[in-house]
Amino acid sequence: MSSGRPQHIEELVDAMQLAARGGTIRRKFTFAELPRLSGMAAEVGTEPSLVARFHMLGPRVAIAGSVTAQLRTTCQRCLRPVDVPIDDEFDVVISKSDTELDELAETQDAVVADASRFDLALLVEEQLLLAVPLVPLHTSEACAAVSLTDVEPSAEKKVAAAEARVETQHPFANLRELMNKGRD
Repeated sequence: MSSGRPQHIEELVDAMQLAARGGTIRRKFTFAELPRLSGMAAEVGTEPSLVARFHMLGPRVAIAGSVTAQLRTTCQRCLRPVDVPIDDEFDVVISKSDTELDELAETQDAVVADASRFDLALLVEEQLLLAVPLVPLHTSEACAAVSLTDVEPSAEKKVAAAEARVETQHPFANLRELMNKGRD
């Protein structure tokens, strides 16, 4: 789970110790701490938050928790900004290596990381990115209201006039003449 970014002490926890005692962490993050989400900050003052309960699942550390945030992305219908509320629950197991992943059930989500220096910020980033809808949209009414207010009536008339002026092209209209000329 290394991201190649500087890690702050408060982001790193000893997940093994927390799991051994059944510890829970509640923490809010700033978008500056989550660089892959920095362009998705909704409003000033909205902070992604994490609630993580650590426990042992056999020999491995497991984390059950939730992430919440208000993320701003682009509506795929009207291409305007849309705020997407995220409230996602997760249950992941910390694996020491990729080879250990093969031992886990296919339905079990896992993350490859060092449990003694576990990066909470990276966990929050991953979970929020996974929870963002593939096609974020406003409600149909919201998109319709935006498009109606953005189009000037004169602009609609200009588009209609331009469409009316477009000549219909017939690329093969003279093909018969050309074929007959070739026979002569």
